[in-house]
Amino acid sequence: MKKSISLFLITVIAFTLLSACADGNNMEVEPGKESSNVDVTVEEDKLILESLDNPLMSYYSGSLYDDYITLDITEFFWQYAQERGATVEAVHTFLHVKLTQNLKVVSTNGNEMTVNEISEGDKVFLDFNFSERQSEFKGNEAMIETDLLIVENDTH
Repeated sequence: MKKSISLFLITVIAFTLLSACADGNNMEVEPGKESSNVDVTVEEDKLILESLDNPLMSYYSGSLYDDYITLDITEFFWQYAQERGATVEAVHTFLHVKLTQNLKVVSTNGNEMTVNEISEGDKVFLDFNFSERQSEFKGNEAMIETDLLIVENDTH
């Protein structure tokens, strides 16, 4: 009888622990799509970010030049390399986005912005398939063109 009660209690405790640890937020990545470290919880934000086929999260480095803006993708790059079992040197990785006539900058709540309104450290999302565009990198940086930057910050 004691063995039955002990087994029952162990089963109940194990089930309770497993249920409590499951967060229910399992994300599935469609085949052929990049995995990304996009973590936005507001519904409106998700709608805007869903417009990106291959969302890549970066951080604005604070560097704005006449013809490009610099985004730090080090965090993404490390995750990308780790997922593939690669070993990489400790080096920052950057995307330089050309400031073209077609470049549109919006906040995650849909408000249009200018590149001058992006603050250092803001999260900036863009559509960028890293595995298809690795060859564009020279060392730890690449100069690219894109049509849309989505900025996550609280002031816009």
